[in-house]
Order: sequence, then C-alpha cells, then structure tokens
Amino acid sequence: PSILDECRRIVSERGPLPTGEAVITGAGELPARHVIHTVGPIWNEAKPDQGVDLLESCYRESMNVAVLNDCRTIAFPCISTGAYGFPTGLAAATAIVTVKDWISNNPGELSEVTFVCFDSSSFRLYEARLAWDEEQKRK
Repeated sequence: PSILDECRRIVSERGPLPTGEAVITGAGELPARHVIHTVGPIWNEAKPDQGVDLLESCYRESMNVAVLNDCRTIAFPCISTGAYGFPTGLAAATAIVTVKDWISNNPGELSEVTFVCFDSSSFRLYEARLAWDEEQKRK
C-alpha cells in the first residue's frame, strides 16, 4: 500500500509517467530499499524501431535513477513482454545490449544488474544472448 500511495502522489504532482522514463519510490514491505518504476512501450502502438528506442530508454533511465539515489544493484523484469506484447527475443537483446552499453559508459556506478525472467523460455533467451555476447567478445 505504501508504494501505491507514493505512486499516486507522484502522478498527482507530475502526471502519468511517460513511456521510457523512470521514477523511484520506497519499497514498502519488499526486501529492498527502493522500487524503480518505468513504463515500457506497447508493441503495437509504435513503429518497431520506436518501440526499441523506448525500451532502451526504460533501462537507461532506470539505471540513471538508481545511481542518483545511491543504489548499487538493480533487478529488471522482462519489461513490456507481458500484456504490452513486446517480442521476448527482441526485448531480451535490447535489454542486454542497453545494460552492457550503459555499464561500459558508467564504469563502477552499479555493482550488480540482475535480469529476472518469469518463465523458462525467457530465461533461455537471456541465457543464449548472454552466451552469444561472451562468445563474440572472445573472438
């Protein structure tokens, strides 16, 4: 309830959060200090390249908000892949590339980034993409 109250306060102060932006609240009774909220793109509401740009922004802005609030770790769900219909493979590739790029441009700012997959097919996509990236780095 306290997270919802904070979200309602934020919306009343600044309006609904635009797609691709992020805000932070307390974590209520969750085992964390904060929750970072972002609005992912709805797949069929934009051209594919615009959807990818907006999804990239979700990850970048969330990490920026984390650092601005002295967070050292962050965990991401598979943003927009549920009801918003973003293709899971494209979402996984976008998430991984965006996070890796952000980390390389902001060394030492975050100590850990976790991708949280809610089903085995999403996990396999992330696992395969991460393995492919590692293989490419060795070449």
